[in-house]
Amino acid sequence: MSRFVGAVREDEGAMSLVSEAASRPKSARRRVQTTARLFNLRRPLRIPSALAWVLVGAALVNVERVLLRTIRRADSGTAFAEHLKVSILKRTLRSERQMATAPKTRATTASVAAFLKKATEGDRLADCTSLVKMMEKATGAKAVMWGSAIVGFDTHPIAYADGRTADWPVVAFSPRSTSLVLYLARRYPRYEALVKKLGKHKQSGGCLHIKSLADVDVKVLAEMVSESVKATRTKS
Repeated sequence: MSRFVGAVREDEGAMSLVSEAASRPKSARRRVQTTARLFNLRRPLRIPSALAWVLVGAALVNVERVLLRTIRRADSGTAFAEHLKVSILKRTLRSERQMATAPKTRATTASVAAFLKKATEGDRLADCTSLVKMMEKATGAKAVMWGSAIVGFDTHPIAYADGRTADWPVVAFSPRSTSLVLYLARRYPRYEALVKKLGKHKQSGGCLHIKSLADVDVKVLAEMVSESVKATRTKS
């Protein structure tokens, strides 16, 4: 432990902050002392050996939030506090970018049949069963649950703005409370002609919404599913 304490150099701003923290409750002092070890500062602290164990043994949950609260209570004008603030913001922004670009819906091993029986009943269950058969025929792939409420068929890669790729169903549907939402490709030559013959529907958010298969021409819908599969696979 003495080697660890002797290896760090003195930083006046940091020492000032530590001195101020000494008069605070034990929990507050502990949070201040752990910052040097956790963020690997370019200007390490020289601290009393009695407190060095805190640097080595600290394991904090959501440490960025805890440290931000500590900095707000401390003197924000010190070089130590400013350094911590910049370090935390950089880490937070990097984490948020990774979360924003990460695929949120992925294939699972959950049972499609069990999901449909739980989420639907009567005519809606019969419609979903028909959609499963229609999409399995078009893709030649079995239905798979994606996330908690999407039934997908086969996969193809999609590209993100940062160059990463992830898998997504070639075609899919989801039984929502007000409609059946179909995830189909729209960029193929016959799309506009087919959708005009489909029947009662709504297009929103790049998806096709239908209340019931009884409201549409099922043969036209099957053709749209088939064309969507071909267009997506050709693009991939």
